[in-house]
Amino acid sequence: MRRWTTVILVGVVCSAPACSPKPEAPAGTSAGMAGVQAAPPRPITAKPAAAATAEKPAKATTGAANAGQAAAAAEAAQYSQRRIRKRPVIGGCEESCETPERMMAAFFDALALPKGAQRRDALAVLFDWSQLRVDGDRRGERWAEQWADPAGQALRQRDIDAWLDDLGAVREQLVGDKALMQWRARGVTFTAVANRPELFDVHLRAAPVAGAAQGAMWRFVAVRRGWEWLITVVDHKASEGPAAYAGIEGSAQRGRL
Repeated sequence: MRRWTTVILVGVVCSAPACSPKPEAPAGTSAGMAGVQAAPPRPITAKPAAAATAEKPAKATTGAANAGQAAAAAEAAQYSQRRIRKRPVIGGCEESCETPERMMAAFFDALALPKGAQRRDALAVLFDWSQLRVDGDRRGERWAEQWADPAGQALRQRDIDAWLDDLGAVREQLVGDKALMQWRARGVTFTAVANRPELFDVHLRAAPVAGAAQGAMWRFVAVRRGWEWLITVVDHKASEGPAAYAGIEGSAQRGRL
């Protein structure tokens, strides 16, 4: 006899929300965040050309500020350079003539040089050519006028060169360098001129000429012009009378004209 087994399938009906099938999480989302709906992506909108340009003035303004600072610094540097006061030069001996003593040392050094242009050039920077007086003759006034006239400048230079050769000729009266050293060591006296701080009397005895026991007493008047002390008066016979200081212009203060 056959047996029949009956299987009764009971269906469970669930209407609650919890029984609804859960949506599948999108790819890349964790299981715990599956039930949270992500916000829709924000659309990418291109910035208008005007808006993009509006953000650049800050950099442009910074560049302009830097350029302005650089220009201001350059102008300040140029102003400082203009403010630098250079030493006024009248003769050209500069540091060699910062004192009357150094000026006379340069005079003897120039005499020791060979005759000709080398000696003339070394002597020329020691004189105030616009005021020079030689044995009472105001040659500087004539030479100053010639300097102002282009046509007279060549004549002026020839006259000065000839006079320097005559002045330096005293060197040829000395026999050898030893005689020059003796003349130099014989002594030079410096006397400040009363009430004229810019003037000094300089006395020296020249080398004796043939047949003379001793040389004549020479007198130079040194005048301060700016930073330099220059020879402005040459008297080959100082014993014949006092120097004439009237009309000699100098610098009352060192460094000023």
